[in-house]
Amino acid sequence: LPISIYLLNSGDRPLERIVLADALPARLDLVPGSAASSLPAACSTGTGDDGAVVLTWRLEQPLEPGMGGFVRFRTRVR
Repeated sequence: LPISIYLLNSGDRPLERIVLADALPARLDLVPGSAASSLPAACSTGTGDDGAVVLTWRLEQPLEPGMGGFVRFRTRVR
C-alpha cells in the first residue's frame, strides 16, 4: 500500500526547520527502505508511546513561498 504526503508553503515567508512525522496504524508494516522525499531530508524511524512505527523527515533546507514537495513510503497490511 503506497502512501504519499504532500506539503505546500502557501504563505509569503520561507518555512524553516520543518519536521514531518507520521505514525503507522497497528495494522500496517513499513516496507524497509521505501521511505523517500522529493526534497532534501533526513528520514528516520522510531517507536511511538503506543508501540506504533513513527516515520520522521527533517527537511534540510527552508521551504520557500509557493514551493512544495512530498514524502512517500510503502506499507503492507498485516
